[in-house]
Amino acid sequence: MPTRRALAALPLIALPAAAQTAAKPAPKIITALTSEEFQKIVQAMGFETTRAKDAAGKDSPFFTFRAEGYKVAGFNHNPSYIQLYNAFNDVNPTLESVNIWNQEHSFTRAYVDKEGSAALESDLIVSGGVTQENVEVFIQTFRNVVGKWARFLLDRKK
Repeated sequence: MPTRRALAALPLIALPAAAQTAAKPAPKIITALTSEEFQKIVQAMGFETTRAKDAAGKDSPFFTFRAEGYKVAGFNHNPSYIQLYNAFNDVNPTLESVNIWNQEHSFTRAYVDKEGSAALESDLIVSGGVTQENVEVFIQTFRNVVGKWARFLLDRKK
């Protein structure tokens, strides 16, 4: 049976842990992201990004970076969500193989675009509120999946 002295010391042991938790600031909640802000997060994670300019010198609405050696585009159509995109134009997958990917893999969607290229996308809705860590996990997850997607396509190349 515990002694009174041991029981009396329990609040002193728990106090430092509670104080550490209280001292950690709550993460900033992001409810909108511009394409430029999204690009800065990707760059802060160590990816080298590029953004093209149109004929008038205006920045492109998307930026690109390499994930597992494959080109990925990051953009948003409006600040309420962000999207990552990858396409292979030399693979031409069957609809059956794309359906297999979609059945077996969460967090992305694959499709054959109008030109017959194999496309992979993933979206993150930020309008309800996310942390920067959520955005970084989204980017890391897509980075990891792009390599699997490439291997999947090459294994099923027509």
